[in-house]
Formats: sequence, C-alpha cells, structure tokens
Amino acid sequence: MKQFRLSLFILSCLFFFVGCTKEDQEQVEDLIPELSPVYEVYQGEEKIMTVTLEDILNPTEQEDWEVIQLVYGDTLTFKDVTTEGDPTGRSWALNGNGDGVTSTENEVSVIYNVEGEYAAGEVTFIREGSDYPDASIQTEIPLKVSVVVPELLPAFKVMLGETVVYELKEGETIPENKEEWATVEFEQGGELSFINTTNGDLYTSTYWLMEGSEEDSTKGNEAMIQFNTAGEYADHQIVIERKEGMYPDLTVNVVVPVVVKVTEPVEEGPAPLTAGVKVYLSTDLENAIYTIDAGNEGSSEKITIENGTSLVFMAEVEEGVELLWAINNGSEQTSSASSFEVAFEEDNAPLTPHTLTLSKEGHDTEEIEIPLTIEVFTTEDLQVAFTVYKNEDMTNAVHSLALEEEEVANVLELEEGDKLTFVDKSAGEATSRTWTINNGVENVTSQEATFEVEYSVAGSDFGIALMLERKDHEKYEDATLDFTSLAKVNVAEVQNEATEKQGKIMDNGSGVIYFETTHEIAAFTSSEVINDFTISIENIEANYSNASATISEVKVADDNNKMIEIYLVENFYNSDDIMVAYSGNKIQSVLDVPLSTFDAEKVMMKGVMSYLDEEMSDFELIKSDEEPLSPLGWFISLKNPKEGESIERVTTNSSKGNASMHFKFDLSSSSNRAHKFSTSKNVFNFSVEEGEYEISIDIFVPQATSALDIIRTNISTNDDAVDQDVYVNVPWDLSEYPQMKYGEWVTLRQRITMKKIIYGAININFKEGDMKLDGLHDFYMDNIQIRKVEARQ
Repeated sequence: MKQFRLSLFILSCLFFFVGCTKEDQEQVEDLIPELSPVYEVYQGEEKIMTVTLEDILNPTEQEDWEVIQLVYGDTLTFKDVTTEGDPTGRSWALNGNGDGVTSTENEVSVIYNVEGEYAAGEVTFIREGSDYPDASIQTEIPLKVSVVVPELLPAFKVMLGETVVYELKEGETIPENKEEWATVEFEQGGELSFINTTNGDLYTSTYWLMEGSEEDSTKGNEAMIQFNTAGEYADHQIVIERKEGMYPDLTVNVVVPVVVKVTEPVEEGPAPLTAGVKVYLSTDLENAIYTIDAGNEGSSEKITIENGTSLVFMAEVEEGVELLWAINNGSEQTSSASSFEVAFEEDNAPLTPHTLTLSKEGHDTEEIEIPLTIEVFTTEDLQVAFTVYKNEDMTNAVHSLALEEEEVANVLELEEGDKLTFVDKSAGEATSRTWTINNGVENVTSQEATFEVEYSVAGSDFGIALMLERKDHEKYEDATLDFTSLAKVNVAEVQNEATEKQGKIMDNGSGVIYFETTHEIAAFTSSEVINDFTISIENIEANYSNASATISEVKVADDNNKMIEIYLVENFYNSDDIMVAYSGNKIQSVLDVPLSTFDAEKVMMKGVMSYLDEEMSDFELIKSDEEPLSPLGWFISLKNPKEGESIERVTTNSSKGNASMHFKFDLSSSSNRAHKFSTSKNVFNFSVEEGEYEISIDIFVPQATSALDIIRTNISTNDDAVDQDVYVNVPWDLSEYPQMKYGEWVTLRQRITMKKIIYGAININFKEGDMKLDGLHDFYMDNIQIRKVEARQ
C-alpha cells in the first residue's frame, strides 16, 4: 500500500506540476528511475556485442562501427537484456532480410539474404503504462554487416573410359587458343563421360550442350554422350544453373575445350597372329617366372639364375600357327615346338635378345619380342678374410687372414688400455656380419665392417670370432659361416698411477706397525729398506722421547701383499705418540712402480678408541630438521643470553669431518651466569671401565677475536641411582697452553683416571665465576675424544 501511495504521489505531481513545490519536484526526480537499455548481439552461441545506455548516449561515428563478415544465409540474434528503469517493451527494425525484419519480441533473429555492406538497423526501448512516466529511447545499432555470396567456380572433367581427356578445376581458366584444347579421336558410336565437379552447394542443375550429339542438350551432373556421326566437333558447353536455391539465382555458361574427332570404321583384314608366352624354371612348371599375355607387348624384366639352371619357354597359340623360338643362352638356340627347354650352363653377362616368330597361311608373319634379360652366375662361397691393427697404426697389421689362405695361430700381446681395430675383408657378398670379441670384461659385438675394441683389463687367451650371413641376396643362395680365429689376445697389466700409502698407519696391538698400499708390493729384503724408515716415539705424560726408534724388520705381510709391516726392537704403548716417515725408493709394486715417500705421520694406536660415537663426537649430524643448529646427541643451555650470544653447529669450519661447534658469548668474572653444552641425558651415553684415559678436544680461536679462558669439562654418570661418586672435573685453562695459536686448529689433551661408569655423560660448562678474562669469548670446538690408554712407566 505504501508503494501504491508513492506512485499516486509521483503521478499527481506530474499531472499537477504547477501545484508542486520545488522540494516536491526534486523528490520526484530522485524517485523516477532512468530507463537504461542493454542489448546483446549473438552469432550462433558466440556473443559479438553488448550495447549499454552509456554506448547509446555516447554513440561512435558510423565509420568506426564494427563490421561483421557474414556469408549469405548466416543468422544474427538480437537480445534485449534491459533490467533497469522499469522497461515495458522494445521495437526492433533490422535490415538484411528482403524488406527488413520488425519485431517487438525480447529476442529476434535475422537471416541475411541481402548481399552487400549495410547497417544492422535500429531499436526503440519503451516504458509505458507503468508506475513511472512514459519514456522511449530510439537508437541505431552500432554494427555493420557485410554479406557475401560464395563465388561459383565451375569445375568438370571429360572421360574416355577410365582415361581423363580434360579436367577443369575450381578457379582455373579455359585456354582461348583452340590449339591448346584437348583432342580425342574414336570411331562412330564412341562415348564420352561428362562430369560436373563444381561445389554442389552452389548450384541446382547442370545441362550439357554437345556438338555432334543427337540430343540438343543433356541434363544431369554426369552425362554419357554418344557420337554416331563422323566429323570434327568443338562447340561444347556446360550450363550450370541455380534456381530457388540457398543463394540468389544464377546461370553460368562455360566452354568445354575438347575437340572430338569421330571417324568411320576401317575395314580390317585377318586379325594379326598373337600368342601368349610363359617362362618357367624346369624344376617348377606350375609357377611362371615371366609372362606375356596374347596380343600384348612384353614388359622388360631381368632375372638371374644359377649356372646349370634350365628354363622352359611355353607358347599359348591358336591351332595351325607355326612357331619358331630363338633363345640366347650364349649362342642362339632354336625350336619349333610349343614348349622349349633351354639349359644355361655358362656364366654370362645379361643375355638378350629372345624372340618367338608366328606364321600361318593367309596371315602376315608376326615376331614377338621376349624382352627378358637373363644373367647366369655361379654362387660364391662365403669366405672369411680380415686384418687387425693395433692402436693408431692402421698401416702395419698385427694379424691378418687373406682370402683362400689358412690362418696361422698368433698371440697378440697388448697392455691395458690398448685397442685393436678389426677390418672385415671377407668374400661371398655377405648381407650381414657379427663380430664377437672378448675384451676380458664381456663379449663385445658389432655389425660394422670396421670395428674398434679397447682392452682395459689384464688377462690372456681373449678370443676373436666373426659370423657371416647371406640372406635374401638378389642372386646368391642363403648361407651362414661361423669363424673362430686362431689368434688370441693377451693383455698385460699396466700401472699408470703412483704406488702410494693408503689410509692411516696402524698399530695391530701386538707390537707391529703396518700400513696398506694402493698396489701389490713385490718381494724385497728387510736390510734393503730398513734404513728408509724413520720412527720416533714420544710420551709426554711419562716424560719419554726417542727420535729414532730401532727397527728390527720390515716386510710384506704374509697374507696380504698390499700391506707392509714394521717391527720395532723396543716395546711401545698405545699412549705413545709414534710418528713414521719413509724416504726410500727400493719398495716397488709388482709392476715396478716405487712406493711414494711420505712425511712423518702419526700412528693410529689400537685400543686408543673413542668412547663416543664418531658422528656425535664430530657433530656431523643435525638434531632434526626443525633444529639444524643443534648437533645430534647434545643439548644446549644458555642462561639469560645477551643479544648475539650463541652456541651453534656450523659447517664453515672443522678439524675433522664437515661440522664443528661455534661458541660465542660475552662473560665476565663478576657475574653468575652460566652456559652449558652437554650430551643428552639417558639417550646418548657411554660406559667405561676403571682405568687410565685420555681426553682431548680440538680448539680453533679466530685471529684476535677472543679472550682465552677456562673451559670446564665434567664427566659423570647419567644414572642417578648408580655410581653417585663418579665425577671427573677437567678444567682447560687455555692460557696455560703455550701452543695455542690464532687461526689454527690445536688439539688439547689431558690424562685422567676414572672409575667405572655405566651410563656416562659429558658436560662442558662456561661459568662467569670461572672466567679470568672479561670480554668476548669466540671459538670453535671439534673432535671430542675419550680414549683408554696403556700408561708408560
């Protein structure tokens, strides 16, 4: 009811505008919606245009309108989609369909059958009889259509039987000069086929106007025209007509450029004599290898036959016809029989000619040429021949087998890395070959005529084989020949690299020092080499030093000729630091390459083993993907850290492996903060027996960046219920180590005594109360070791 009153109010103000105040007028104008036309244009399912009120109020110039290309008969659909302004209707006035299309429907389609370019039309949008004032908007549709009719391009062809006499394709032109026209000649009663090949959508009927035909015209896309009167005829046309079709009516007349010559029948005498000829292998008289049909000329063909083959020539001829064969098998062979067998018993180049002469009373003599070329050959046997070359020398063969010779056994001496090239020179026209060469690793195969093989492994009696195969040869019979050479290949080992010490020098725990080599060592006497070794022994804890220990024997190990053993006169302990150096040249590999000298290297002592997992003591593994800066098996505790203080796993510096721990914090001796770096409780622990141990750490102090101070290491039990009294305090007062150097890794060691620990842990504490120097403490730590040792007295 409220809306109705509002509408009456608006209408009353419109009808009695004089009685409305200025405020009433402005209120009414605000309440009247603006009629806002919107319409769309479609081609099929594709929308090509949307026109809005803005486009109508600001029209473009007609020369800027969009032009859509249409083919005669295409359709456009115009659709009113107006929703704003309370529209009540529209009126379309559209061009392109005869007198035009008018409609008041919401949606209207136009089939375009007017050729040319023109405006699409106009549309009027209407609002009347609603609650709002009547309104209308008339506007041109800003669209041009360009409608074309497909061009009819005549096409046809003229046939004489299966032969094309003339063909005109779409778009081609007919020659004006009659001398360029096609000419066809036949006797009275002959027929020509005329076929219209023009696009069938563009015409409705076809007429043929043929000079020389009894009919004035013949209708149909295909017409068979008979010419019964002798003469020459050249006035022919095809008339293509379109009436009441898809496109406008049209008639096209086109000249058919064919000259037809019709001749009278010629009286003939007796038909010429004819005969069919067939040629067979004498071993197969059912399947002809060559044929000439009666009345036809023979085709030129060539056959090859094995020496000793006989061919049978057979004639198919009327009774009473006399025959005379003339067949060339190296000399002319003649016969008057209908079937004539000829033997070919000499190798010959291609043999021609061959003829069959026909004669009969009352007929002309006819000679039939048999254009069959016959080549006679003797099949060659497959025969192996080859040459072998070494490395880059392709002039001097190291082994060969010539044709028709027996192979001489041979041994080809090579060294590792040498190559042999095998060149096939076999006879018998093999169609394929397969080399099989044993190079010490595998049987290498190839089908190439020239084949290179590398011998990289030492060994002897490596074989050489070649298989030849002839299959589907144009002349020769199939054959196979498997050949295994009498030549064998021996490959000597070559040592191209140095003989060197491999790995660390070790102590076997029984008084023997040993190291392994990269290659097997030849036998030597101890006296020859004993003075080439220098061995020093030092034990700082026992205050013992021997710069030149006495060697009793040097030898190759009994069960491993890649191991050299060194025996000392005096006893040594696994707490000793033993250094070994070698400077001789008399120890050689079995291939005469001397053992490389090496500088003094520390012996790894048996039993001096870490009680920590190696990856854990070297910080090689991260704790987890979420904690990549913490090492596996350790936890980090920073008490009230300042900005920039950290304990982190890094891979930028290490003494062993790829990672180390970086410690960076600012401690003073007057506070009570503490940082801790410890093995994980009850997870990564170790057990030790009571005894003497060595603890060592590797330290790296960057140049002039850190104050040297105390690192306190505690070793204790991880089990609160066991061994409560086990606790070892190991302080590292870095200022007491004169060997500390900036910018280098230094190994620090201490000897300690420990009771039995079942579940052990390491805690490294950094306490401000312990510090002797205030300031930045920046250093790296790696390779923490706890090792049991034999104490030297």
